[in-house]
Amino acid sequence: MALKKVTFSPGFNKQSVASALSGQWVDGDFVRFRYKAPEKIGGWQQLSVNQETLPGAARAQLAFTSLKGEKYSATGTSQGLFIYYGEQFYDITPLDTAITGATFDTFSGQNNVTVNKTSHGLSIGRYVTFSAVTPPTGYIATDFTVGAFEILTVPTVDTFTIQMRVNATGAAAASGAATINPYIIIGPTFQTTVMDGALIYMGIQHGVQKEQLVM
Repeated sequence: MALKKVTFSPGFNKQSVASALSGQWVDGDFVRFRYKAPEKIGGWQQLSVNQETLPGAARAQLAFTSLKGEKYSATGTSQGLFIYYGEQFYDITPLDTAITGATFDTFSGQNNVTVNKTSHGLSIGRYVTFSAVTPPTGYIATDFTVGAFEILTVPTVDTFTIQMRVNATGAAAASGAATINPYIIIGPTFQTTVMDGALIYMGIQHGVQKEQLVM
């Protein structure tokens, strides 16, 4: 029986059923096409040496090189803006208006902290940093000044809760002091568009204002 050369088109065709796609690839994983032939790309690995993750969902990325030849990669997410350089991420997210005069409630042996500030105006899902920190009972200043914190709950208009990276070694109410620096509102992490002929509704989650347009 004579051999017959079988030629496949490069790329994956997901627009029809497999039985109707003669001579085409229909599925694959960790594959790229080089010179029209499939080639294994070897999977992936964590980018940063510190196993860091970025808050929110990534929306765009821009790689560039400085005039000195230094290589950077900027990643914008639904929550912030970050620069990758030298195997580390750097947070360059613009900050909203600072909120001064906050205090903390800490709980011994737990990593949840309540932040107290009258009429803070913040909502679940917003990210904040802290500065000018006088540490509350059970923590040191750098526990609050390194990295950002997501607002997990807003029990009242005067309080919200965050999760620390370590447990408190003591407990106190309205202890310490700090300035709250909220990230600016960029966009939703999850967004759903529904069109029913009369209404376009953008469902927003994580502390971003809702928008709707009646047609």
